[in-house]
Amino acid sequence: MHNYGFIHDELDLKILILYVLKRLPEAVDASMLFDLVYVDNGINYFSFVKCLNDLVSTDHIESPQEGYYRITKKGLQNAASVESSLPATARRDAGANADRIAARMRRASLITAGHQWEAAKKAFEMKLTMSDGENEIISLQLEMPNEEQCKKMERTFRLHAETIYDQILNLLSSEDTNQEK
Repeated sequence: MHNYGFIHDELDLKILILYVLKRLPEAVDASMLFDLVYVDNGINYFSFVKCLNDLVSTDHIESPQEGYYRITKKGLQNAASVESSLPATARRDAGANADRIAARMRRASLITAGHQWEAAKKAFEMKLTMSDGENEIISLQLEMPNEEQCKKMERTFRLHAETIYDQILNLLSSEDTNQEK
């Protein structure tokens, strides 16, 4: 490794990789992990790949799916004891990057959208749900005539689930003064 930044050697880079993975709630691919640890010019991709492979071979990181990585219990224990040796700027920048991605991952895990063909109904049954982490707070089941509509609505729900939930609550709780009683 070249000494152009705050990360000066492979040990620093390994600690930084563990530091980032420790902050993520699920496995990430190597490309995203590299983007998260690339916080100064002292890091290059070839050194990153070597360090990543070393951490896998020493059981600090596991690869639950080809090309995806997450920290192990051993990695968590070792990271906790050495992460303070990282330069503060590297911890700050890599931590901020990881925290942004972690928030997106947590949000995505709370929102589901899917569909399947129901031959008896001759329609696609679509289910959209949002959870608070413990319970479903909204669940919508819709029948749609075609798959393109399902895919479009699923994308929209994933992007705007909270807004949709709020709008449904507002509509359901508003009083319409124009209705007959």
